Formats: sequence, C-alpha cells, structure tokens
Amino acid sequence: GTSTRIALNTPATGICWGTYETVKFLWKRFNVADGNM
Repeated sequence: GTSTRIALNTPATGICWGTYETVKFLWKRFNVADGNM
C-alpha cells in the first residue's frame, strides 16, 4: 500500500516500526513466560 511505500522510503519510520514490532514480540514472550510460572 501507500503507507508501506512511505515507510520503506523513510529509514527513520522503518526503524521506529521495527523497534515497535520487536518490543511487541518481546512483550508477548514475557507475558507467556509469566503465565507459565
């Protein structure tokens, strides 16, 4: 889509999005770990 193209053309936006995805992934893993305890 257009938003994807803009994100790819803006390195800063790509970095921010990548960080957000990473934090979300880690948060999910930590929540699962807490649930198993």
